[in-house]
Amino acid sequence: MQYATDDELFHFVGRGMDNDEKFSLLLKVLRERTISHPPHEKGWGRFGYTSQFLDDVWQGDLISEKFLHSGDLLFPNITCFADIPFEALPLHMGKYSCFGLSFTKRYVAKYGGRPVMYFPIWGDDPHNQLFGRMALQRMNDTIMAIEVAKSEGQITNDVIRMIYMEFLAFIKPFNVELENEHGDQVYMEREWRKVGNLQFDVNDIKRVILPQKYHTTLQSDFPELGDRLFLPPSA
Repeated sequence: MQYATDDELFHFVGRGMDNDEKFSLLLKVLRERTISHPPHEKGWGRFGYTSQFLDDVWQGDLISEKFLHSGDLLFPNITCFADIPFEALPLHMGKYSCFGLSFTKRYVAKYGGRPVMYFPIWGDDPHNQLFGRMALQRMNDTIMAIEVAKSEGQITNDVIRMIYMEFLAFIKPFNVELENEHGDQVYMEREWRKVGNLQFDVNDIKRVILPQKYHTTLQSDFPELGDRLFLPPSA
């Protein structure tokens, strides 16, 4: 029986690069033993976020032109993984890359990784008062109120950090009207996120995926990977 999920999370590298560049980036990840978020510092990374608020205040309300539903309000420092069975990876690899590595869910979860919370949106959902963009807009309004309370000293930074990094950082809107093959259809990623970088030892890797052309070089550089090198699965 083939299940829709497995005990394995994948991270692919080099989207938009040519294959040699992707391979170089994969080697860098393996040598540094780190999957990192921008600006790609070594170690566990930055446990923080950037929020896109305007400083204008009108009648006591903080004004923002950024929104959760468009993904441009909050930019947490996160690393991302796909909860997709190995045999079902071709669709995902076609959008991202065929160079990657995987870890068990337990390993990623041990360092704070967990699934995102998907929020569906669609073309005419602004007319819906309960779901879709309106649900995210109510969260937007709550964020505005939190920022005002913060500016007035009514809420502590620890509370702000908890709301942003434990809840809002894991929200991911997706368009239910897009076909699965569409480049912007993110629901099929079955994404897990981890705040900060993920450090690892070569023994923690479950498998490395890359084209046959690069196997010999990788085996030479990392003989300890043994039989954990795999060709990208075909559709």
